[in-house]
Amino acid sequence: MNPFLKIPLCNECLFGDLTNFNTLPQYKLDSDVTTKINLLFISATLNNLCNYLNIEIQNCNKINIKKSLSKILTVFNERLIILNLAKPKNELLIESIILLEDLQVLLDCELILSEPIKSQKNLFTYFALCDLDHLYRFSNLLKITHNKLAENLINYNCEITPGIPTYLQHLHPYEKVRQFDKRLKNLSNLNLFLLSSVKDYAISYYKNIVSILPNSLSCQLTQEITLVKQSQQTLLNGKYLSNNGLTNALYYTYYTCYAVWSIYLFEKDKEFKCFYSKLFDEVATTLRMIANLIEENLNKKWFDIIKVAEFPTPIKLKENIYYLRKLKHNNYILTHFNNEVIALKNLPYNANFYMYQNLRIPNKELLASNKVIKANILTFKTDYQYIIAQNDFKKD
Repeated sequence: MNPFLKIPLCNECLFGDLTNFNTLPQYKLDSDVTTKINLLFISATLNNLCNYLNIEIQNCNKINIKKSLSKILTVFNERLIILNLAKPKNELLIESIILLEDLQVLLDCELILSEPIKSQKNLFTYFALCDLDHLYRFSNLLKITHNKLAENLINYNCEITPGIPTYLQHLHPYEKVRQFDKRLKNLSNLNLFLLSSVKDYAISYYKNIVSILPNSLSCQLTQEITLVKQSQQTLLNGKYLSNNGLTNALYYTYYTCYAVWSIYLFEKDKEFKCFYSKLFDEVATTLRMIANLIEENLNKKWFDIIKVAEFPTPIKLKENIYYLRKLKHNNYILTHFNNEVIALKNLPYNANFYMYQNLRIPNKELLASNKVIKANILTFKTDYQYIIAQNDFKKD
């Protein structure tokens, strides 16, 4: 699938009737977890595109480019509102958080499988085990505060077990800096964009709700994990792909187009599938609009920038229980050191990581990520985990 070859919509078709604002059905999301996960994924990628377009509009000096990008931003902001309105009415804030963590774990696994570069694959493995631990901590919070089981919420698509302990994810500031690699292939940059979009979306959501969470333990845990995710976000070094704003806008729109196309292919609900079909047409149309702007202002064709425009294999957010278990089984506790992901046991004794841990976390038992587990053990005599079978390994 090459989105540049798709017939674009007319200008009038991009704008909807504000007096007849179409919304997606809320009731279906109360039972269909896959549809909800897909919706969060599209919201994240679309939100990342809108954030970048907004930055580019502010920084651009040419009025014709500003006008064109403002038009595109208006269209996608409207679509984001429609997606946000589809949120179930009775969903708890902690339930929304758990779904976001589940999305990140599922996405991490898919990106590890598709990533061609070993260093990137190792980084995504580190993120997968970190996000798994976040899912485990928030699931224990749901259990202690509302006596609900997170496995029912995520429809058993992921085991809920400890990953890399959250307190070990607080990296020294020097270790958060990752060297930019200009040799990354298109697929690697695509993977970085997708993961960066979801992490950005989660960070923004956590920041917005942390002050309205119902109790202090919920606030403290959300705050701690938000800080961890912000430090991880700096490790995603594919944020900006060139020094030109229009070129970056083309990349961002192309990657968003891929995400919408992938979800459209695997979405089972007819109403949501129809919405994603229209959204794909709109994103493909704006992709051509940006390509035309580049041709007018930079005298370049789209194929001079994106050499291979055919989409790679579509990404499907699906259950990866056995693969994730294998990741845990084959990897020790990981950390980031000197631009690489390594096992913690191989870290030099004088590494900045240990100094930072001793300085910032003199007593790890007082961290919210540990207090929530202790609270479950005191109340229910054990922490909450969801494991389908203790030693049930599939052979590949």
